Amino acid sequence: MEISVLGPAPTCPADRGNRAWIRAVCRQLQARGARIQFLYFPRDGNKRFRADQYRTMVAEWDYFHVIAPAQPLRWAPEGRYRLIDDWWDDAISRFIE
Repeated sequence: MEISVLGPAPTCPADRGNRAWIRAVCRQLQARGARIQFLYFPRDGNKRFRADQYRTMVAEWDYFHVIAPAQPLRWAPEGRYRLIDDWWDDAISRFIE
């Protein structure tokens, strides 16, 4: 079984709750025999994605790719809360197609 995971935060280092959670979920799926295709779409405020983070994630997942954003993130939500698609970017659609 192959599972594609699109994540806005790197799984390395797993030093924040969102990073630790997505890493734990993916590792559990791997433990059950799944091949993880991790697509990292940097939207967690990281200004830099370090080479050591990249190497670790390449080694950790069966497939790893960084999708570069094509447009800036709308930081201010239109309503009181950010909607699920507020961080969607056409670069993701192009990559998946």
